[in-house]
Amino acid sequence: SGHKGGHVVSSLGAIESFEKLISKKDKEIYGEFPQNFDKLTECRPKINLCVGLKGNWGDDLDCTTCDYTQVRDDNVARPNEHYADRDSELLNISFCSAKDPLKWFKPNTSCVVTSEFPENMLQKLSGVGPTRYSLKDRRGFETFKNHLLKRMNEIFPNTKGAEEYISEVVDMRPGLSQNASRISAQSLRCPTHIANFFLCGSDIGMNGSGGSLDTGLMAAHTILGYTP
Repeated sequence: SGHKGGHVVSSLGAIESFEKLISKKDKEIYGEFPQNFDKLTECRPKINLCVGLKGNWGDDLDCTTCDYTQVRDDNVARPNEHYADRDSELLNISFCSAKDPLKWFKPNTSCVVTSEFPENMLQKLSGVGPTRYSLKDRRGFETFKNHLLKRMNEIFPNTKGAEEYISEVVDMRPGLSQNASRISAQSLRCPTHIANFFLCGSDIGMNGSGGSLDTGLMAAHTILGYTP
């Protein structure tokens, strides 16, 4: 990075880009992280449950083509609702088969349930830069998986008992938390504090593939001089 006559564009994520791609010399010259980067928080590790369901998503399971997304806010939770130890800040349920016209009429359905791990399963890591997390251990892992499946059954009742296949994928480094601090961070932009080093990806845009594509275009325009 920072070498004369070329540019580096990273989509690894802001934290890993600065930690792993910046040379020791550039870190000494420019610093490892941008100004006020330590005010940001990494998104909590996520679990993705891949669920195979028996039955057509529409006729049998009464599901939806849209994602179901739930955001919890413990600050406004009513006293009788113990969100902090029951639900994480994020729950997303997506029926992949419902989004593919080629699979609309098939007798089985694929679903992905995504959630952040709750605080009691995590520990904060010390160090420079944004607050980061790791899993304490796998105790309670199966309990949390079962809780997510129960939530899917509560929200889409016809899925109960239709589960034929369940697997999980854990994402330990999903990127920066999508909160107001991250959105308003002046130092988190395509051009970074290091010469000729640029960022793209959801950390500087919106979550998902759309945000990543948009920021890739932003990085290219910045390098070519189309934008300030």
